[in-house]
Amino acid sequence: PDVISTDIHQTSIQGPMYDMPTTLSKFLNLGMSLPDVIERATSRPAAAMRRPDLGTLKLGSVADIALFRLEAGDYTFHDIHMSPRQGSQRLTSTQTLIDGEVLPRLPEPPLAPWAVLPESQRLVLQPV
Repeated sequence: PDVISTDIHQTSIQGPMYDMPTTLSKFLNLGMSLPDVIERATSRPAAAMRRPDLGTLKLGSVADIALFRLEAGDYTFHDIHMSPRQGSQRLTSTQTLIDGEVLPRLPEPPLAPWAVLPESQRLVLQPV
């Protein structure tokens, strides 16, 4: 892909999309390199929006930064139809900075009461 984004919305944030690290991890496990995945989630979208001040770590640019940890292991990812796919690596979020300030971690918001998950998503999200 030219750019990577989540297309996250109320019925995908609780699964299978979850968040940007999960989305990036899916592309890593499809064979893209880490530098290519990061470029397609940062500098390429910024270029598409004609915003050279975004998607870069250059001095004087906007200091909105997401820090990730690359973890090796046995992970299961799901597509929008809840079809499983195994992966051997994933990115996890470790810290976020907005305008150079560390953003405190907050608990995940609950699913809105009006959002209805399909049965396939409810089954995957049930506690074991």
